[in-house]
Amino acid sequence: MKTLIAYDTKYGTTTTIARWLCEAIAGDCVIAKVADVTSLDYDLIVVGAPIYTDEPLSSVTQFLHDHREALSRKNVALFFVYDKLLTTKSETYVEELREYAPPRVLAVGIFGGYFDINVLTEHDRYTMEDFFRRLGKRYDVVDSRNKDEVVRFGTLLRDTIG
Repeated sequence: MKTLIAYDTKYGTTTTIARWLCEAIAGDCVIAKVADVTSLDYDLIVVGAPIYTDEPLSSVTQFLHDHREALSRKNVALFFVYDKLLTTKSETYVEELREYAPPRVLAVGIFGGYFDINVLTEHDRYTMEDFFRRLGKRYDVVDSRNKDEVVRFGTLLRDTIG
């Protein structure tokens, strides 16, 4: 089975999730940032987006929009990565990704992320500090990644298409 995992990331967490997924799916699996995708000639295409400022990264939604017609003829799954400790809006994120995705999506994976305020750009740090202030919370580093969840999702996709 030929699999493409197309994603984007700002700080690398979605890259980690994509690698874990590829390991679980096994076989002929390619990982590429959405801007680097040159072909959709795959049996399974998994598209991943991190959530920033309460929405999927725009490069990923643009990729889904631009390739919607071609993706509608493919086996497609989605995943997103966000800080589960800061919000409970995961169903909203699923719906936002589905707005751009082809009509038929095999599955949607929802994964916790990694957040380190100390590595953010100045703009992102200011934005997140303001966000935390409004929530009445203070975080420096939050790690809610769970490799077992990612592997289960990858195994489900492999077995579904397999």
